[in-house]
Amino acid sequence: MILQPLVENAIIHGFKEKECGEIKINAKKIQDQAVIEVVDNGQGIAIETIENLKNSSFEKNKTTGIGLSNIAKRLSFFYNIQNPLSIEANTQGGTKVTIKVPFITEISQLPKQEVDTI
Repeated sequence: MILQPLVENAIIHGFKEKECGEIKINAKKIQDQAVIEVVDNGQGIAIETIENLKNSSFEKNKTTGIGLSNIAKRLSFFYNIQNPLSIEANTQGGTKVTIKVPFITEISQLPKQEVDTI
């Protein structure tokens, strides 16, 4: 439940006014991190929304950014890291969401979690 909400956000929010749009998912290894980017050419995300996400200052009854906030919390909890998610508004429109987590090659490298918490 990490990539699906990002793709869904791009379709629902980014392509409201567009007949068709494009979503690209890129994944690469940089040093000891897995870096995943979800980039769309939709209408973009408001700078205010990005700032609210960074500050976690959402009103409880609003739905804007809840999915993004949940993804960040899930990744932070599972990998025991801070700020695994970044969001940028592209200058030509669209949004780029970048996820950075430890690059894990063996099961023994996975964080020790209870099975029922994952």
